[in-house]
Amino acid sequence: MGLLKDKDKDKDKDKHALRKTFDELAHEVKLVMFTQEVECESCRLVHDLLAEVGALSKRLAVEVHDFVAEAALALQYRVDKIPATIVMGNRDYGIRLYGVPGGYELPR
Repeated sequence: MGLLKDKDKDKDKDKHALRKTFDELAHEVKLVMFTQEVECESCRLVHDLLAEVGALSKRLAVEVHDFVAEAALALQYRVDKIPATIVMGNRDYGIRLYGVPGGYELPR
């Protein structure tokens, strides 16, 4: 069962809205996630969500990195806690999301 699911009759409502939004992207967007080998519940949720969202568009690329094993990369991205998601366009704009996106990060 996917995480992007509407509780109403139309299970694909959220996915359709996201695909429509992603179709309007002018450039590729890269979502970089930091987690760890033994994922906590929040890390696992974010990992699953990003995999599902990343599959919705060719304009989205998802990278997953280990916060502990790739500590130098985490430091380079200025990530100091997990789960962390970095939203990047043509460059790093400094957008960092920590924890499970459960508010206004996704359209409804």
